[in-house]
Amino acid sequence: MVESLLFTSSDDSNLAQNIIANVPFLRQGKCRFGHFIDGEVMFYLDEPVRNKPCFVLGNTGPPADNLLSMFTIVNTLKINGAKPIISVVPYLGYARSDRDKPLQPINSKLFAEFLKQAGASQIICLDLHSKLNIKYFTIPLTHLSALPLMADIYQSLNIPNLTIATPDLGGLDRAKLFAKALGIKDVVVIEKYHPSIQSTVPLKITGDVNNKNVILVDDMIQSGGTLLAAAKLLRSKGAKNLYIAVTHCVYQSKGINLLTSTSLFKKILITNSLNPQEKLPSKVSIVDISHLLSMAITRTTSSSVT
Repeated sequence: MVESLLFTSSDDSNLAQNIIANVPFLRQGKCRFGHFIDGEVMFYLDEPVRNKPCFVLGNTGPPADNLLSMFTIVNTLKINGAKPIISVVPYLGYARSDRDKPLQPINSKLFAEFLKQAGASQIICLDLHSKLNIKYFTIPLTHLSALPLMADIYQSLNIPNLTIATPDLGGLDRAKLFAKALGIKDVVVIEKYHPSIQSTVPLKITGDVNNKNVILVDDMIQSGGTLLAAAKLLRSKGAKNLYIAVTHCVYQSKGINLLTSTSLFKKILITNSLNPQEKLPSKVSIVDISHLLSMAITRTTSSSVT
């Protein structure tokens, strides 16, 4: 296998090192990364990369400099002759801005176009927010899911009388995938509406939750308001113990603090797609995605490098 290089724009060195440990032909690329005195992104390669396969582990979570850093690394590799250049983006920021509405941007489409123009030839992502996000990529996309990993953990707990719920109709396919992994046929749907951009109000539940233990499945935690409102509605309909399985946690939004400060949830599973900013309560477990990403990198290299 041809030696490949990994560059990272994020501060999560643990995830990068775990990936390298799992992929024998991959090593850390030699570079210098930082900021000039005025805050502009600085990136220099300290080794030639011409015709070398390169992976860029990117963090597109806040602040916005993370996006610029990833684009800068990808473009520097392109103009110095690296190929292929594969962007590994566990968490795709701006993914909720995915619909063509009057007077509003489509930021997820803009992100996909920027990444291609910067020089990425392929991309590896994890649990994108919607099918529209997938459609906007015009370069080969490997779309992974951490849901089976979390389903395995809940399966090992042997939770009786269990059902799966989605706090949003748009997440139905996601919840069905999770339910299938647990051998559960029916999925409970919570319908809601958005009185404002930042808030949601649950309207009704489709499905029976009386005297059942419920796992709420979603793609991300930001404010935490949607999951908290859904939990209260589930309890009002007779649900017993409540659990959460969510791939991405945007710590800057403090939603995880809201969800851990209530006694409504017995256990919360999230992944390390974003680096935790603080110590989390014992009810929160972080699922490591490094092996999942490592397998995708190995498959991608095998199919694209000769």
